[in-house]
Amino acid sequence: MLALRPAPPAYAWRAAAALQVREGNISEARELFVRGVSHQLRRLRPGDNAAAEAVVPLVHAWAVCEWKHGAAADARALFRRAELLAPSPCAWVFLWRARFEASCGEAGSHHLARHYYARAVNAAPFDPMIWRLWAELEAAHGDAPRAALYSKRSQEVETLSALRERSDASPSPSLRPPSPAAPRATLS
Repeated sequence: MLALRPAPPAYAWRAAAALQVREGNISEARELFVRGVSHQLRRLRPGDNAAAEAVVPLVHAWAVCEWKHGAAADARALFRRAELLAPSPCAWVFLWRARFEASCGEAGSHHLARHYYARAVNAAPFDPMIWRLWAELEAAHGDAPRAALYSKRSQEVETLSALRERSDASPSPSLRPPSPAAPRATLS
């Protein structure tokens, strides 16, 4: 009797490839990425957002691997593939693409990085880290007014987030139950 084993999930391929990267076996890691992505894409069906969301981190990890090991053109293509596979605009993918473009130092990469920071902000406008990293990019390229604006926005968003968390943790005093009545003194 033939026993069918379940196919490895996307995170298993990602973990196995990450282990190979950590061990310095980049060609083996690439092979695992290729096999994992092709396996996951064969299983992907139109409208299956859960499967698409599972494969995006695998493609993203492959892009980062290529970036960190000097294959900028491959990394760029893989980042683009992750963007296209995501069922909806994915702020963290845009953020990583922005960081990649900013690190390239190629002509026009600053403008591409700016574009991807804008896409990340549009996808997650209340993430202060995106605003802060965008401010750092602008400061590094000498655009002090933009850097100040984005840094201020990062602080505003962070403050709003902290206030929201605080208000969620302690409800309004008017919503608290009344205090128990103090015991009455009795005359004996």
